[in-house]
Amino acid sequence: MLNELPLYRDTFELVSLVTDYIDEFPKKYKYTIGDKLLNTCLNLFDCLVKANVYHKDSKQHQKYMKMYINTYMMVRTLTRLCIEKKIITLKQTSRLALIFEPMVRITDLKNKYIPIEKTENGIYIVRWDYVETEEESGDPIIATWTFEKFSSLPSIEYIKSMINNYYNDIINEQILSGFEWNGHKVWLSIENQTNYKNALDLAVQTSGDSLPVIFRFGSLENPEYYEFKTVDELKEFWIACNNYIQKCVNDGWKIKDSIDWSQYEINTTEA
Repeated sequence: MLNELPLYRDTFELVSLVTDYIDEFPKKYKYTIGDKLLNTCLNLFDCLVKANVYHKDSKQHQKYMKMYINTYMMVRTLTRLCIEKKIITLKQTSRLALIFEPMVRITDLKNKYIPIEKTENGIYIVRWDYVETEEESGDPIIATWTFEKFSSLPSIEYIKSMINNYYNDIINEQILSGFEWNGHKVWLSIENQTNYKNALDLAVQTSGDSLPVIFRFGSLENPEYYEFKTVDELKEFWIACNNYIQKCVNDGWKIKDSIDWSQYEINTTEA
């Protein structure tokens, strides 16, 4: 799931720390710089959710990842201001630095992206989900990716499992929250899928006598109640759900099948 992804975890930890720190801000900064910093951090979640929902659409994915990067840079700028104004302590600054380092980076494409690397201090960095981001000129000069750090060399089997699970989580999140039917947002949790299928089966078995049936679409904040009155309409809806789910799964297979695992092999004599 999305909340298990490394970038999401780092963002969550950042927002959690910032929330705690702002409680200790002097009053004159609490509702000015403090509010701005917190709101900017919260915007990171919005960018991440949208980037994951549109992961199969490279243009939309890049759009929201670029928004994430810009928002992230604003967070760093506001944090730097807090440091200069001595609003946060050196200890707090150190804790933030540990979070900032593993998050999304802006890098030179030609020499900064290395799938697996051993650093000078013996830490191994595994990188994946490489996405180029274009400047207004159209030249791709920066990129984003996800990565994890290890104190020892991870096996190729572990790397495969980690990266495949990462994409599986994205696919599951996409299935859960990315589907729309006739302008209605439909949440395809396993429970909801079961309810939709059971309703269709019963409607078919009773030749429509079990209808109408009402399902809640939309969101918790803006629920939309839709009444299915005919078997054909309910069948059309269920087929659309299945087609969407299968497309998400197929797109995920294509992404995982395209990964060149040889790039994650490292000479153990050099390790």
